[in-house]
Amino acid sequence: MDLDYQWYEIALLLAAGVAAGVVNTLAGSGTVFTFGAMLFFDIPITLANTTNRVGVFFQNIFGIASFLRYGTYSIEFRRLLKYLVPSLVGAAAGAVMAVNSSQLLLDIVAGVVMGLLALDMIFNLSRRFLLKSGDNKTQEWIKPLVLLVIGFYGGYIQIGIGLLLLAFLFRFDTESLNEANLLKLLIVLAYTVPTTIYFIAIGQILWAPALLLSAGQMVGAFAAGFFAHASSSADKYIKGLLLIMTLVTLVKILFF
Repeated sequence: MDLDYQWYEIALLLAAGVAAGVVNTLAGSGTVFTFGAMLFFDIPITLANTTNRVGVFFQNIFGIASFLRYGTYSIEFRRLLKYLVPSLVGAAAGAVMAVNSSQLLLDIVAGVVMGLLALDMIFNLSRRFLLKSGDNKTQEWIKPLVLLVIGFYGGYIQIGIGLLLLAFLFRFDTESLNEANLLKLLIVLAYTVPTTIYFIAIGQILWAPALLLSAGQMVGAFAAGFFAHASSSADKYIKGLLLIMTLVTLVKILFF
């Protein structure tokens, strides 16, 4: 691994990893921090997209461990399996498309997604999906199709996948936001393993930023598990920082 960064550059990558680990474990969209950090190092978005997956893998392991340590959950394997199969199939197709996409296409997709995330954070557009309305019944055959699409998106580009999964799971399949968070982490971990192996096999991982970001993400994810149980409003503390990072990264993608 060729690590020729200055100390402040190493600190920036570690800090971005910690922020991503906290945000992704508590809700979603923390990939904005890791993406943003790599783009500021002038890493092409195509490589930033694939390199990011190493940190997502370690972050989810530590996030799951932290949730299980500080909370008690009972998730049946058959129930988990119905989430994993369509997600895995979709993610495999998305990963193949990711490495065959041009930088321009990924710039456009990332720009649109970050713009939507910024609008969501400003106007709380997704809030209604995280509130129980009393009429949340969904045809069972629709759920695998939704997870197939979400999995494809996660395999293609990771930005915002946690928020999509969290909204879907909490709205239609769980009673607890913490349980939905744990399920989200399990699903993302399951499809991240094969997609990351694929990206490694075809040489699409930059190991220096990947490992620095991973170190920060593991710390952030483990701390977030405790934070989620210690504070009922934990997400409010990071919303402002996430919005700022989203807007700055969006400017970088669009204009530089």
